[in-house]
Amino acid sequence: MNKRKFIKRTAVALISAMLFFTPDCIAVKAEEYVNPYNSWKTEAVSYPQKGQLVPAGPIEIKWNALENTDVKKYEVYLDGSLQNVQIEQNGKQLSCSVYSTKVEKHQVKILAVLDNDTKVSTSIRNFFVSKKGLGFYSENNGASNSLSYSQNLGLSWYYNWGTQPFDETNVANHDLDYVPMIYNNSANIKNTLANLKAKGYSTVLSFNEPDYVNESNIKADVAASYNKDFHDSGLRIGSPATMGSTTDANCWFENYWGAISVKDDFITIHTYPGYIGLDNDNTGFTPEKAADSFVTYLTNVYEKYTKPIWITEHAASANDANWHPYDGKQSEHNQAVQEYMAILMKKLNNLDFVERYAWFTFDSTSFNGSSSALFYNKADISNGIDESRLGKLTTLGEIYRNNGNPTGYTVAKIDGSDIMTVADEYVDDYVNVTVHPNAASQQVQKVKLGDKLGQLADPSEREGYTFKGWYKDQDGNDAFDINESIDHDIDIYAKYVKLVTVDINGDKKIVEEGTTIDKPNDAFKEGFKFKGWYVDEDHTQEFDFSKPITSDTKIYPYFVSVHTVTMNGQTIEVEDGQKVVQPTDPTKDGYVFKGWYTDTSYTIPFDFDVPITSSVTVYPHFVRLCTVIIDGQEQVVEAGTTISKPTDPTKEGYVFDGWYTDGQFKNKFDFTKTITSDIHLYPHFLKVCTVTINGQTQTVVEGNTINKPADPTKEGYIFDGWYTDEQYTQKFDFTQGVKNDVELYAHFLKIYTVTINRQQQTVTEGSKLAKPADPTKEGFVFKGWYSDVNYQNAFDFNQPVNGDVTLYALFVEADSSNNGSGNQQTSNNNGSSNSNQSNTTTTKKASKAKKATKKSVKTGDDTMMMTYVFGLFGAILGLTLLKRKYE
Repeated sequence: MNKRKFIKRTAVALISAMLFFTPDCIAVKAEEYVNPYNSWKTEAVSYPQKGQLVPAGPIEIKWNALENTDVKKYEVYLDGSLQNVQIEQNGKQLSCSVYSTKVEKHQVKILAVLDNDTKVSTSIRNFFVSKKGLGFYSENNGASNSLSYSQNLGLSWYYNWGTQPFDETNVANHDLDYVPMIYNNSANIKNTLANLKAKGYSTVLSFNEPDYVNESNIKADVAASYNKDFHDSGLRIGSPATMGSTTDANCWFENYWGAISVKDDFITIHTYPGYIGLDNDNTGFTPEKAADSFVTYLTNVYEKYTKPIWITEHAASANDANWHPYDGKQSEHNQAVQEYMAILMKKLNNLDFVERYAWFTFDSTSFNGSSSALFYNKADISNGIDESRLGKLTTLGEIYRNNGNPTGYTVAKIDGSDIMTVADEYVDDYVNVTVHPNAASQQVQKVKLGDKLGQLADPSEREGYTFKGWYKDQDGNDAFDINESIDHDIDIYAKYVKLVTVDINGDKKIVEEGTTIDKPNDAFKEGFKFKGWYVDEDHTQEFDFSKPITSDTKIYPYFVSVHTVTMNGQTIEVEDGQKVVQPTDPTKDGYVFKGWYTDTSYTIPFDFDVPITSSVTVYPHFVRLCTVIIDGQEQVVEAGTTISKPTDPTKEGYVFDGWYTDGQFKNKFDFTKTITSDIHLYPHFLKVCTVTINGQTQTVVEGNTINKPADPTKEGYIFDGWYTDEQYTQKFDFTQGVKNDVELYAHFLKIYTVTINRQQQTVTEGSKLAKPADPTKEGFVFKGWYSDVNYQNAFDFNQPVNGDVTLYALFVEADSSNNGSGNQQTSNNNGSSNSNQSNTTTTKKASKAKKATKKSVKTGDDTMMMTYVFGLFGAILGLTLLKRKYE
């Protein structure tokens, strides 16, 4: 090759390279490549099929195993999200269940992770989810191919109150999910469930309206007894569908639900407008209100049982009281039902807890539900409907067909003329990578499926901006990793961040918009305290360093004047006008803290609620603590305070004397005086003695005297005193202290009367009578005192008196010749010159031989007085007679 040709070819190559590479993007040249997994990628997923309409709730995903390679695991993605599922394998077939009640288009793909961590992805499978279904009973009164009518309704499932699907051999392009039902308990339920499981069914409905005598008619406890059989089957179980509300108290369903040990997987509801309490007011009913009321009812059921809901029977019946505003106006009634259906289907699709619903289609000629018929059947034809309308949709059927469908799904007609066409999945071995260096340009390049992009050159610079990298989204939230494998078309965007200026007290720096800046060190100013960084010179708004910077920013320091506060030797700075935070109270062994003071005499308390305006020293005030022990119980009090006097203690047989500061009980404690030191108080008790006086008991401290009570009285007696014994041998001395328990007895002496010379005196029993002076009588000699008038018993003054006594004085006439051997004259003292003896009786002692001339007169004899009286009377009588004689 000559030099000119070489230069020419080199130039062409360089120009070609310059045209192929751009500053904004690096193109990756596509190479011829044959993917060994092509057939698995496109054919692996067997269910759901492309564009298939499947029922909401649990959705089974089926795919074939990747053969001829070692697979570590399979990953299932629904709408781009990795699903946490349990994968089952049956030979080459794998399956799992995902869950969705979103009525929309969904995408599923399977990712096989090989042992070398290589990932092989299936093509994305598009399918649709729908809640809409229908119940078909007895082929709708014998209408042939009645199930085929559903092709016009866009259904995803159906049931027929039985366990066998209808013959679908004549239904073209149709794939409806059939749900069997155990209608009642007449058959062997356990065997039936086993057969359904063997046939591949995953769900079964249980008893139909068991609370209604004309339906399955099963008591709640009987239905509950089959709970184990249902749940042992491995099928997903729908609850019995009651005719009455599932939320009514004490209804069949509540009794059933409370009796089952394993709760059913979803709640099945049969309900019509009449059962949900719609407004009966003629002026208040609207289809919107009816739909809202039904949604409220469903919400209440879900909140009560927390299970998904299937509505397997629902319609508006013509004779329902809630629809009575339209009675007699069939067209208006039909329109109301149509509006109600359209509103309700939209609301049901938006309820995540509602998995499926099925309208109950009456015959169009039915009295109960002609307004709820979806299509015409043979029963309608026999009732006069034109035969050409057989299988055609009613107006309500058209509404049911056109509503409740996922967006993007077109309901197919029976002839297939408008079957929705779903775009083929992407199966190319290369994917498109679209690079957007800026908003105005883009570059597309192809990358082999599963390969990495490699390197990307930074885009051109933008003034005032900085390049931050490549992202998968325009907002720059999801960063692109050039080392990640690419398995689908992708857009990559350059992210730029605006630059802003931040001026901090004159120090300027450039930062990225949307980022935060580090907080600088605090600024300093002598005599001031730094308060922070602010966004304005007036310091009204503090700068938040945690918030991103969005524009050019200037930051100002803020200073305030400070004062010193010294507390307990520690000095702190306090801003002018600010308050000091009260510290934790200090402690001092043996003392109690009483507060903070501004003087050492502790007369001016420091107020922490008053702002600081000058420097200040604050002193802690402590008060000594004294220990006071009272009868072994210890308490601590502040010095200078008094203590409360405790309740007086007690001790049997003693009286409490008081509290003493010494164990010898010499110093009595005064509770009114303040405590100045530790002190120990001892209780002092004095022994008490019991003194019983005249049956009344009193106590007295041992050694103390008792007051002498008033002398008691007793008629005919004189009180002698108090004695300590009942024999009255020991007289009690009230001047002496009591040393023992004692009982005092009152002693009385009987009083006797002693008559001497007609003068009475009293003398106590047992005492001796004092002998009076001997009386005298002229011419007589006193011979003694006698206790009887006969002078037989001389009175002995040496003997105690023991009764009343009268003493008689005995006088004997003085006779010088009488030497005492002859008669002796006695005389009473009747006029004796001794006047003070005039009442003394004088008598003589005469012998029995001499009584003729002289008579003894006895002291105290009544005859003496009578003699005086009669003598005086005779003298007066004589003087009277003598006077009359001389007149």
